[in-house]
Amino acid sequence: MLASSSNGFISSLFTEDTSAVDAKTGMKKRPTVTFQFKEQLSQLTNTIASTTTHYVRCLKPNAKQVPRSCDLAYILPQIKSSGLLEAIKIRKAGYPFRADFESFYSRYFMLCRNQSLSLKSQCEQLISELRGSPDQYAIGESMIFLKNDLWMKVESSRNEVLTKAAIIIQKIYKAYSAKKVLQKLREQKAKLELEKK
Repeated sequence: MLASSSNGFISSLFTEDTSAVDAKTGMKKRPTVTFQFKEQLSQLTNTIASTTTHYVRCLKPNAKQVPRSCDLAYILPQIKSSGLLEAIKIRKAGYPFRADFESFYSRYFMLCRNQSLSLKSQCEQLISELRGSPDQYAIGESMIFLKNDLWMKVESSRNEVLTKAAIIIQKIYKAYSAKKVLQKLREQKAKLELEKK
């Protein structure tokens, strides 16, 4: 009766398994609910194992469960008990900046002088040009790890290069605009002189 249910989930729970055969009688056995539960649990664990898991720490903003109300005295014990502060301290003590070579290069390519090298070599060259001490960074097989001081140095170098480039672009645009205005004024002056004659 439940196997013929219009609800797909219910009918899938109670469908007959044609492969299950009783060894003694040779007749088909109906799968038990326990067997079906084990099968579904096995499928679920296989799905979870095939994915990359990320953990999200959820904090309740207030005890009343009211929207747009944040009680810091209520949140702070949750942060302390979840170990979030310790995780942040450990991360800061280690290498807080972590990036694969491609994303690191795409963000800081303007600091690399020789762009014909491999991504890993370019990342190593960039760090050596910024005089990063070996205890401030680590280079793995596919990622680069920077301590906070060196990361700030790389970011400030990037900001300097981008600021200089922006100034040059502004200078060129302003010169172009000024030349256009000057050309227009000269044309108007020539037109006025022709009208006077």
